Amino acid sequence: MRNFSIQPLTPDRVFLAYPLVRSALAEVTLAGWTAFAGALLCDEGPRPEGGILTVANESGVIVGLVAYRGRADLVEGKVLDVERLLAFELLDRQGVAGLIAEALEAEAARLGCRAIHTCLPVVEGEQRPGWLVALLQARGHHVASMSLCKRLAAG
Repeated sequence: MRNFSIQPLTPDRVFLAYPLVRSALAEVTLAGWTAFAGALLCDEGPRPEGGILTVANESGVIVGLVAYRGRADLVEGKVLDVERLLAFELLDRQGVAGLIAEALEAEAARLGCRAIHTCLPVVEGEQRPGWLVALLQARGHHVASMSLCKRLAAG
């Protein structure tokens, strides 16, 4: 049985999370990652409206992370928007993802959110990964919307 710990990402550990980010999102540069993380963190850790949670293994290696933000929603009221849920653990990635899902529920409650909206990436037109969708659905999540993206030229 593996032992994992979950904790908010702090500014001094942003660089330690980059190998996980890079392995899952090859197009993300170190500068892009630090800018993204910096927007969600302050000197003490997460900002009051959002942050990044990490999961580390027994050796302190970050094997999971997720970014989240609280926001107002017309229908739900306050919601927790979840993006970039990454779980990279060869022996127990479902355990890592389950720990993240549980921690997100606690964060949503702490922020007074009435719902959690999770954005999962699509790969080659298909929903991926199926195991993560099944894990979230088993915890009470359901498909509530569809998100579309149009990339624009940098300007």
